[in-house]
Order: sequence, then structure tokens, then C-alpha cells
Amino acid sequence: MTFPVDIASHSRQQDFYFGPDFLLRRHDYHVEAARGFAAAQYVSVPATVEGITLPTKRRAYMRDKDLQPIRSTDGLDRYIRFVIFRKAGV
Repeated sequence: MTFPVDIASHSRQQDFYFGPDFLLRRHDYHVEAARGFAAAQYVSVPATVEGITLPTKRRAYMRDKDLQPIRSTDGLDRYIRFVIFRKAGV
């Protein structure tokens, strides 16, 4: 997918990969703000909040020319866990 110039994004060209359940599994892009290196983000552990399903776990890797993730050399993959809170009274 190519985003229009007037839409702020980390990369104009991005690729989205979805599973058979239509949930996002992987998101590829180039990090233009950091010399344009290629990245692959894997998302998992979906949670549904008020009818909207979002991934709660993301693992981002640099990507090689064959679109494969470059895993950390120390064997410790880093990830960010997103926690969704519901605002009281909403």
C-alpha cells in the first residue's frame, strides 16, 4: 500500500499481511526517519475491547533483502506489549 504524501506515516510504502481470520499478522515498512532501514513487525495475542480486535503484542525486527526478519544475535528477542485500558464511565 502506498500512502498519499499528505498522510503522516513512518513510511509511504507499507505491506500488510493478514491471516485467514482477517486479523493483521505482519506489517512491513521502511523506517524513513532512521535512514530507511527495512523493518518487519509481527503482531499477535489479539484482544477484543468493545467490539474492536487489536493485537496486544508486537515484535519488530530489521528485515533482510529476502524479506526475512533479522533476529537478535544474542538470542533475546525484544518486544513491546500493549495494554488496553478502558476509561472509567465510558
